Amino acid sequence: MRNDLDQGPYDQVTKVESRNDLLIFSTASLNNDVVLTGSVSIHLKVSSDKLDTDFDVRLTDVYPDGRSMLVLDKCMRMRFRNGNTLALTAMMVPGKVYDCELVLPATCITFLAGHKIRLDISSSNYPRFNRNMNTSGTMYPGNSLDSLVNPVMPKNSIYVNSVYASSMTMPLVRYSSGIQNTTATSTFLLYPNPTSAFINIDLPDQKLHYTIKIYNAIGALVYAKALSAQNNAPIAIAHLAAGVYEVQLNDGQLVLSQNFVKH
Repeated sequence: MRNDLDQGPYDQVTKVESRNDLLIFSTASLNNDVVLTGSVSIHLKVSSDKLDTDFDVRLTDVYPDGRSMLVLDKCMRMRFRNGNTLALTAMMVPGKVYDCELVLPATCITFLAGHKIRLDISSSNYPRFNRNMNTSGTMYPGNSLDSLVNPVMPKNSIYVNSVYASSMTMPLVRYSSGIQNTTATSTFLLYPNPTSAFINIDLPDQKLHYTIKIYNAIGALVYAKALSAQNNAPIAIAHLAAGVYEVQLNDGQLVLSQNFVKH
């Protein structure tokens, strides 16, 4: 524990999730209480244009009022992905995809109905963890635990496609079907993703009418409209700020959701 840092589960919205250099993944609003007991494992497929870099994760509990309260966090310095001994230390090959496994400390928490479960992914969590200069140089330049010597900016990627699929494993009590609003397997196609000007949505059932809602990274509603096969034009999103957005389709019984990235 660092004595120079405020302690406790602080809201991540203002100082963290308002930034444009991290990824945010949220569930839809939970239909029932979800009890987590044990260690959450985050399995990332990553690459970088540098020889060494960091990947940081934060697990948060998102309240209906938009607060994103920190539950746990973890950092991986990629040179230590195989272990912390000198023999296991290995730099990255720029552009190569690697496994990045982060196991959070064990905990027990109930995510209440109406809340969301969120994962923030960034490349820094300073001053919680030491800054990475991203140069593959010595760990603490200038022999300082708070070093900042000639840092460079990395271009890091997190993969969420069918070839390289990142995921998160959560030990849930009496919730075998996973974090979903329903046990139905229907989905919908959203494209292009990432995008800058518009998104198209292919409805899972052309006979049904849906309500579409789009939420920004802090849970604020930025778009809402009735949708059907006869009223399914591309949705203009050029006016939205860059970031990660959640699209929800609701037919009155089934809620489907997907995220998209706005450049």
